[in-house]
Amino acid sequence: MRAKSLLPILIASALVALPAAGSYIFGQDGQAFAGNGNGNGGGNGNGGGNGNGGGNGNGGGNTNSGGNGNKAASSSSGGQKGSVKTASITSTQPANAKGKLASKMGALNAAHASANAFAHAAPNSRIGKLRAYFVENAEATAAVNAASAVQATADAAAQALADAQAQANTLNTTISTLQGEITTLQTQLQAAQATLASTPTTDPNYATAAAAVASLNTSLLDAQAQLTTAQSQLAAIDLTTLSANATAAATAAATAAAAAEAAETEAVDALDAAANKPVTEEVRAEVDNLLEGKIVLPETEAQ
Repeated sequence: MRAKSLLPILIASALVALPAAGSYIFGQDGQAFAGNGNGNGGGNGNGGGNGNGGGNGNGGGNTNSGGNGNKAASSSSGGQKGSVKTASITSTQPANAKGKLASKMGALNAAHASANAFAHAAPNSRIGKLRAYFVENAEATAAVNAASAVQATADAAAQALADAQAQANTLNTTISTLQGEITTLQTQLQAAQATLASTPTTDPNYATAAAAVASLNTSLLDAQAQLTTAQSQLAAIDLTTLSANATAAATAAATAAAAAEAAETEAVDALDAAANKPVTEEVRAEVDNLLEGKIVLPETEAQ
């Protein structure tokens, strides 16, 4: 299903909680490393502006800043003091596709929560909003399927009308052609009958004139029979009813399509409410995949 563009929501960066005991620095990959207890330059507080020198800590663990802006940290072990540089924490995009997708999803990564978490989620929580989206999305899917079925009925009704109209057009052409042939045959038959009537029975041409009359009469009767059949077939085609059926089916299809569109909009809005970044089709597909099998729809819960 399609996903419409959502306005990006800015969220505050997460605070990094440092351990209470000991000094640590963080690398770019987020891992903590124990700080070196020894100060720079063999315990000397050098750093472009010279902090407090000497191997002993000043003021019972107080940290003094050197002129170069690096903070000196005191160590509590063995009375030794050392300075530790705080590494800057940088956010890098994961190189793999999964990492990039997770970054695009933002807060929607909450879809990784367990089925139990979704079952007990508060409505206004992130997981609760994802659960609401799942329900809305299921309703949208059902509405789309229903609309497809109604549209199929409308297509069939429209096709039935088109076929009937084509058949009626063909029959009208056939009827018009037969009527022309019958008129011609009637004229020819009248002339042949006149010729036969004026030919003595003893005339050698009498048999030929009689055969011409008989042949024309047979052709006329055959054309008249075909005309009667075509007219009966045309009368059996109820274009009025077929047209009414097609119109009603088209109206129903339009109504169902509008309902499906409304349901889809509600689903997208629900996902928007749970997200903090623009939702792409790729993100929505991943959320649908993660939620599959974790949430019981209300109709099933009631059973």
